[in-house]
Amino acid sequence: MNNFVKQSEAVSSHQVYLLIKSLSQSEKRYFKLTSQKYDKDSNQQIRVFDIMNSQVEYNQVKIWEKIKKHISSEKTFKVIRVSLYNNILKCLRSYPSSTIPIEMEITNSIIDIRFLMDKSLNELAYTMLMKTKKKALENERYIDLIELLRLEKILYENFSSHTESNAEQWEIDIEKALFYVNQFFVAYKADLNIKILTQSENEVRDLKKNKFHELEKNIKI
Repeated sequence: MNNFVKQSEAVSSHQVYLLIKSLSQSEKRYFKLTSQKYDKDSNQQIRVFDIMNSQVEYNQVKIWEKIKKHISSEKTFKVIRVSLYNNILKCLRSYPSSTIPIEMEITNSIIDIRFLMDKSLNELAYTMLMKTKKKALENERYIDLIELLRLEKILYENFSSHTESNAEQWEIDIEKALFYVNQFFVAYKADLNIKILTQSENEVRDLKKNKFHELEKNIKI
């Protein structure tokens, strides 16, 4: 509970307001419908949501004036505020949209796999992991792939269907992932060095240009 309170203090009213105002009308409708359907404590969150959404510009005093008619204390408001913030983000992860980036889709799947593993639902976790691993390979998400392979190794240690062919394929996949991640960092480092070198050359060029203008000015005098 202490961690929850600390988190609530870290999420300001303004941050919640900005998140709400960034949503499309269909996203707002989806959040409210989803909250009312699955969250029995959603009434206060929806009330705060509607109050903030009705404000054309952020005004903390006006928002609190409306909220305090329904919520007894600022401490309670802080707790509701962080729940609202978290639930909006959680809801958006399940929002049916074709625009969700593949990296977000893979990240969410990894979170779900960990949850299933924590619940000892190894077969379900393994099935989801195989599908996610395929997506990671197809989209060259090699850093994500390394995490998936780490989870796969843990599953192998607890999963009765482990075979030698699984182990061989795991070795192939981890070597491939590590190779491409290493290549990425080599390329990134080289690109970074080029940028630093280019920046240095520009600074030297600017210095020479300034010196030339000074010299030109002195000659005219």
